[in-house]
Amino acid sequence: AYNAPHSPLQALQEDLEAEGFDPGKGRMRTDDWGIAKREGDLAYGKAGTGNDARQTFKANVRALDRGIGRLMEAIEESGESENTLVIFSSDNGGIPGHGGSNASLRGNKFQTYEGGVRVPAAIRWPAKFESPMVNEDTLAYVDVWPTLAALVGKEGNVDGEDMMPRLEAKEASWDRTLYLRGGSVIRGEWKLVADAKDCDDPLECGKLFNLRDDPYETTDLAKSMPDKVKVLYDLVKEFEGLRGPAFSSKYETEEWPPKEWELAEEPD
Repeated sequence: AYNAPHSPLQALQEDLEAEGFDPGKGRMRTDDWGIAKREGDLAYGKAGTGNDARQTFKANVRALDRGIGRLMEAIEESGESENTLVIFSSDNGGIPGHGGSNASLRGNKFQTYEGGVRVPAAIRWPAKFESPMVNEDTLAYVDVWPTLAALVGKEGNVDGEDMMPRLEAKEASWDRTLYLRGGSVIRGEWKLVADAKDCDDPLECGKLFNLRDDPYETTDLAKSMPDKVKVLYDLVKEFEGLRGPAFSSKYETEEWPPKEWELAEEPD
């Protein structure tokens, strides 16, 4: 699992140069100066920066691409490439200030607009999917575990669903219900956006979009379809009322997260 591209933006010099690094222009200030100040380390994140955030971000992606290439070559060399399932996905949308771009989607990371939650993803399994295709159904990272479990004949009471029926279907079913966060939910082609930072009462300030017709979320239909808003908001309340079982921790502290992450049975 890769953590790049991510802040602090740092890249190999060779990758920066491949993206047009100009030594005469100087280097960008670290994009995480706030963390540097908090940690009392003013040098935090300074190494490996390019001329600007976008260039450094692209150099990050170049390294990511090279690393994935090595993995794919190893799979080919194993002789099992045809029957190996490879899933690639980002975890959230990018932050323009950190060099990311979600164009032409609306919004960024930390928001529940499509720019924050719709991400690049690809699945490769030559023995199952012989030719390239684009799937327009609603899939989520929470589906990865149940999909893998189903493929090896296991079951578990976990969130998400087996993606294979949707991947094998000729057309998108548009029947999925997904809770995002902060009062935002998707049901079928409809999406209610009620980011908690901007909206205390989704019935009053929630935004309603039809993702099938308007994936860029340009037209808010909430005022013209209040009944649909209420249906989705009722789903939000249902999701937010869910509570999982209590858990216990091996950490001998009530502080969370603990400053020391070693488990009790681990050596010093």
